[in-house]
Amino acid sequence: MKYTTRRNISLLISLALMVSALVVFFSLDWPTISNISESSKKLSQVKAKYDEQFQSVQVAKSIINQYKSLSGVSQTISLSVPRGPEIQNVVAQLDNLASQSGLEVQSINFDMPTLSALVAERGDQLAKKNRILNISLSLNGSYESFKTWLSSVESNIRLMDVENISFASLGGATGVGRFNFKVSLSAYYQ
Repeated sequence: MKYTTRRNISLLISLALMVSALVVFFSLDWPTISNISESSKKLSQVKAKYDEQFQSVQVAKSIINQYKSLSGVSQTISLSVPRGPEIQNVVAQLDNLASQSGLEVQSINFDMPTLSALVAERGDQLAKKNRILNISLSLNGSYESFKTWLSSVESNIRLMDVENISFASLGGATGVGRFNFKVSLSAYYQ
């Protein structure tokens, strides 16, 4: 046999082995390859659903955070205009503001509307009106302390309006520069 013939035969055998190896490879591995492609399609669908659900969860979290911030606003409103007169809190706040300002509280009087007035006030209204707690307060101290106290009442968390102010000098040797202040306030509640 000639060299070229042997070479051609060896090339044909090599080619036949390669073709048979490819046939064997594709016949045995083709189901696995098709399973992998189907699995990758399913995985991409699951990923898309996961991304959609993740975005929904993020939206829900943002809504919950907004609600939590609104509950803080609700608590602030509840402190500013509470559900009841909360006289004990008004007394504590006014006494604290007076002591911080350098004033002495002489007396505190409250005037609450009667039950019949509250019923008449409600009537058939759809909107709920705020109720008023009238406060008469007597303070002793300097004019500068009183100005500081008024500023503190203005910035206090409890909503109060100053309705009337009157003052008189205490007089005498010990009362120089000291005054007796009478203040009428309106505090609001629901």
